[in-house]
Amino acid sequence: MLEPHRPITIAIDGFSACGKSTLAKSLALAMHYVYIDSGAMYRAITWYCIQLGIKASELMKVEKALNEIDLRFAIHNGQNSVLVDGRVLDLELRSLVVNEQVSYFAEIPFARRKLVSLQQSLGSKGGVVMDGRDIAT
Repeated sequence: MLEPHRPITIAIDGFSACGKSTLAKSLALAMHYVYIDSGAMYRAITWYCIQLGIKASELMKVEKALNEIDLRFAIHNGQNSVLVDGRVLDLELRSLVVNEQVSYFAEIPFARRKLVSLQQSLGSKGGVVMDGRDIAT
């Protein structure tokens, strides 16, 4: 008799524009796993801080905000989605203002540590496909 398998974590790493996201999204949907896009995480924290009126240079405020954010990935209406405090984000993450600011927030050491820790936590449960340039490290 076969034993039921435990959900696994799949990490897809690679260079920019090499097809990581396309592969990861398709694989996650086919396996009924949650798709976790590390780039979307940085966009989500950027969007969140912008909503709170916090600039990337205001490090103490950024740290406080990131200690309070509820950032999740879930399947919503048949699509893998990013949720911040229960709100499904889509086009907001690709807005001009987020595009202009995301690299500044991504450079903040505390933000990077926080998101890496969250990625590790999400990955530890299995049932996810993770995508990002540094996701496997």
